[in-house]
Parts: sequence; structure tokens; C-alpha cells
Amino acid sequence: MRFRGALFLPWILALMVIPSPARAKDKKDAPASTSIQSDAQLGYRFQSASGYPGLAGQFESLGDSATAAFALSVVDPSRTQLWDAKVEFLNKRDYKVGVQFHYRDLFTFSAESRSLVKNSAKLNLGPNLSDDINVTDSIPTSTVLSTQRVFNSVKATLRIPSTQATIFVKADDTSKRGTIPQHYFDMGSDPVVACGACHESSYVGAMNYETRHIAAGVQMDFSKYGVITYQHGWTTGQSNIGQPTDFYGLAASQPGDSLGPGVPDVAAGNYQHNIMAGIHDFMDTLQAALHLASDSSLNLSYTQGTNRDTFTGHPMDFMNAHMNFRQGLGREWWLSLDGHSEEMVNKFTPVYALFPNASLRRNWETARIGRRLGTYGDWEIYAKRSAVERSDTSLFPQVYSPDNTDPLKVVPYTQTNTYGTSVAVRGKGWRIKGGYEWAWAHSPGYETDPGLAQRVLLDLTLMPSETS
Repeated sequence: MRFRGALFLPWILALMVIPSPARAKDKKDAPASTSIQSDAQLGYRFQSASGYPGLAGQFESLGDSATAAFALSVVDPSRTQLWDAKVEFLNKRDYKVGVQFHYRDLFTFSAESRSLVKNSAKLNLGPNLSDDINVTDSIPTSTVLSTQRVFNSVKATLRIPSTQATIFVKADDTSKRGTIPQHYFDMGSDPVVACGACHESSYVGAMNYETRHIAAGVQMDFSKYGVITYQHGWTTGQSNIGQPTDFYGLAASQPGDSLGPGVPDVAAGNYQHNIMAGIHDFMDTLQAALHLASDSSLNLSYTQGTNRDTFTGHPMDFMNAHMNFRQGLGREWWLSLDGHSEEMVNKFTPVYALFPNASLRRNWETARIGRRLGTYGDWEIYAKRSAVERSDTSLFPQVYSPDNTDPLKVVPYTQTNTYGTSVAVRGKGWRIKGGYEWAWAHSPGYETDPGLAQRVLLDLTLMPSETS
């Protein structure tokens, strides 16, 4: 789904909808006529750089280039159809093209193609950690590594007459192509001399990865009661080139230095690394934005699906649920409650117990009550609770971690309670918010995290505005 002719699409659409001179002459006495608005700009960009441009201009297309911008809006005489097209062109790797079509309030169609450049910094391998590590850096110091990222999207909606239902379908295609820094570390020994040396290497690698997403659903609009939306989606991702492959030395148990229970010796040879695995996702989403009363609202969202890694074949279930409720309490007071839950559950058995089948669950909730302080101020008090649950924590640290007394231990459950209050005052073009927050973590996730934290908050926001 790559729109290679996207740059020509606005002009094609314009020729389709702009009436020909002959037709315009025939209808010169008609009270209504086609409305056309257009704008075009041409320019040239000069650019200079010093030092390493890949860092200073991480998202810049390096070099001089001609630039162009074009906008076109066409409305037919009956005012039932609207065409809108826009083009912003910096160069062939940096552009944005979009087109929209509306027919009454029944049908809409939109398409967009966006391309940008991302430059990557050369990896600095630094000094050797040990004399027995051989470093091979094949990337020249002045090399600028960059990838072109193209985002294409199409969406269409159709309202079913005499009903509250609108059906929609949308598709997205994202691609990343270019050069990237490739880095790998080989702890295997020399194939002839056991424990001869470790190897650290970097070189210019290739990137060619594409992700496609298709979704369809229905939206029900119940007017003053709210909107309910259901969507089913599919996502696929794949690398269009082979996985990086390089030579690795022998990895074998030595007397007094075992690789761990059940882990076999691995012969020297060419092995893949930095895997760019493919994915297959299936997901269902249900959303509701409800108006319960004149000063009460409830927003709900629930998504569940399955992700499968096509390289390993391992599946994973995921779930996201979100809720937000807001209730006005008279003219000045208000109450809000929100809750969130995320789950990632791996559904495969690892080959070796050394590599755990870890799953993760997160939950966080917040309750707030506030009061308006006149016309320009607000005060609130709030309480938050967040929790993280981790599986297979007993397998960490792993048996051949460099230091099994590593303080970054994984604990099965962490909970943090936070209480705070804040006051906000705003005026024309400015806003000041200050407050105090107290938090206590039960069984912190890592020993380096504090169990108790206190914060004083002060935030100043300036919002300059134009005045006529």
C-alpha cells in the first residue's frame, strides 16, 4: 500500500471536479457556481552544517533543495461535495500530501502520505572494558546514517441513512528504509583456543521494515446520550531483507564455569542477531463516550487482542482498559474518577528455565475532588494508586549474571500510593500551578527506588496571544 503517485493526486482530483470552460459557459447564468480556492508557493532552501550533522539535524533532510506548497479547495454548485487537497514538498524524502472528499453528511474519504528522514548517530564503542576484548569499528567517523520513514493512511466513512450508525474502514502502511548502525557483541571464545577473546563489532547495516494495519468498525451516535464505537483491526509487520548474520565463536561450558542447567554448548559459526521480527496482531476495541446528565460524563475504552512473533512463533495476549468519570457537584465543586489497566500475558513455555516466561500487569487509579476559586482559579485534592505485578521474578538475577548480588532485583508486586493537593491561578496569557505531593511505595520494584518521596510542585505556563 504505497502511494507512489501521491504527489500528483491533488491535481488529478482538481481536473475531475473543476468544470471545463465549455460547461462553465453553458451555466454562466446559473445562480450557483463552483467555488474554487487555491494557493501555491515555490522556494529554495539553503543549508549549511558543521561538525556532525547527523546529531544537530536528527530529523532534517541534509542539503539544499527546492521547496513547494500547494492547496486546493473545490465546492460544487449544489454545495453537496467538497474536495480539499494539500501538498508540502521539501524534497523527495521529506513531504506531506493529503486529500479529503465530503459528500453531504453521508460519506467522507481521506488519504494522506507523509515522509520524513531520521538520522542516526554513529555508535561510540568507547575504550575497551578489558584487554581480551577485540573491537572492530567499520563505520567511518563522518558517516551520516539515515532512514526514510513513510506513513500512508486511507480512511472512509459511510453514514447509513435513517439510522444512528456510521460504518468506517481505514488502512495504514508504515515503512522504514535506509542505513542504520549495526552493533553486536560476541562472548564466544576463539574456535581453536578456548576463551581466546571476546569481540565487539559495529558496521553500516540496512533497514527495510514495513507495517500494515487494517481496521473496520461501526459507530452509533445516540445524540444527547453519547457515542459508542466498535472496531476490529489487523496488524502485520515484516522485514523485507534478511536478518543480520555474523560469525560467533564457540560458547561452551568450561571446568568450573557452566553455562547453566540445560543450556547446550553452541558451536562456532554464523548466527543471526538484532532480530527484526515480524508480527501478527488481532485486536478488538470498544469505546463509549456517554452523557449521563447535564453535568456528568463517562468515557470507557476496552481493547483486547493477541500478538504473535512470526520469528519465534510465540504468542502474547494483551489487554488495555480505561475509564474516566466526571460529575459536577453544584456550581463550584466537581469530582472525577479514572482507572486504567494494562496486561501483557505471554502464552508460551520457554525452552530453558533460564529465560523466563515473564508477564506484566499494570493498574492505576486516581480520585480527584476540586473547587473553582472564582473566575480565574481552581483548587483540587487527589489520591492515586498504581500497582505493577510481574511473573517469574524468582528467575532473576539469572545464574550467569556478571554479579548475582545485583541490587536491581525484580520483585513480584509493587504498589505506590500518592496523595496531593494543588492550586492553579490563570490570567490572560499565563497560568501558575503549585502544590504538594506525598508518595509511598510498598515493595519498590528496585532497591534503588525510594520508599518515600515528597515533592513541591510549581509550574508557570505562558500563552502569548495575538491581539488586533
